[in-house]
Amino acid sequence: GLYRLPTRHVGPAGIIGDYFAAVTAHDPELLRTLFAPDATFDVDGDLRQGHEQILAYYTERTFTFDDFRPDAQPLHVDGSTVTVDIDVHIGGADNRVRDVFELGGGRITSLVVRGFADALRAADGDPNPGST
Repeated sequence: GLYRLPTRHVGPAGIIGDYFAAVTAHDPELLRTLFAPDATFDVDGDLRQGHEQILAYYTERTFTFDDFRPDAQPLHVDGSTVTVDIDVHIGGADNRVRDVFELGGGRITSLVVRGFADALRAADGDPNPGST
């Protein structure tokens, strides 16, 4: 257990810190506490809303890779919006992903992810992404 326990910090940095702790630990129940019940989630155009749909994405797509590891760069906080560039290691490949979080009421109300579909394609070992 090198995983950090939830920081219980208030403010954007605490929430985002807990988020990265949860995804690094592959812990969907901790994620559930961080997302607002009606949160929206957009991964490269794959739109989901609410706890069940959002958590299903992590358990079905992300946490199936034992080596999934996000290395977050410094946060850019602008009011309730937090933008984070992340070096994602998944399926033996490294990719740069950008997360844009919207926060409200101490929870994540929206998360937009760009670049993760490419990371999953690389993880799947497809040498020609986009080809059929």
